[in-house]
Amino acid sequence: KRDEQKKLFEKQLEIAKDYNLPVEIHSRYATKPVLEILKSWTDLKIILHWFTGNENEIEQAFNLGFNITQRFGFPLIKNVKEHLNQILIETDYPVPYNNKQKIEGIIESYNMFSKQYNITLDKTKNIIYNNFTRIFPKLKIK
Repeated sequence: KRDEQKKLFEKQLEIAKDYNLPVEIHSRYATKPVLEILKSWTDLKIILHWFTGNENEIEQAFNLGFNITQRFGFPLIKNVKEHLNQILIETDYPVPYNNKQKIEGIIESYNMFSKQYNITLDKTKNIIYNNFTRIFPKLKIK
């Protein structure tokens, strides 16, 4: 069924290209094959949702121009400050974190991101807003 999944995935990417739509991809357990396919689709606005790639795969995704949602509970993205224009914050809740607590909402996730990467909360809000409106320009909030 992997061949069928690949064909359907590529068809969805074609539709996104035809309609100039961004694509949000959850690639759990399929990071390598998804990145391999996406190498041919760098003209699309791609969001890698809850991306669990390793350090090399994260760097590859950034170099291909893709956006990544912050992965709480995983190691920090080492070069995040070099790629702040490619970061969004996860909004699926609740999210287990550190086997001790759960992140329950957006405000908490923004605070945690700011703390983890030593970026002020106001700067974090601006970064995420700018990234979101670049990817989804029709949803720009005034």
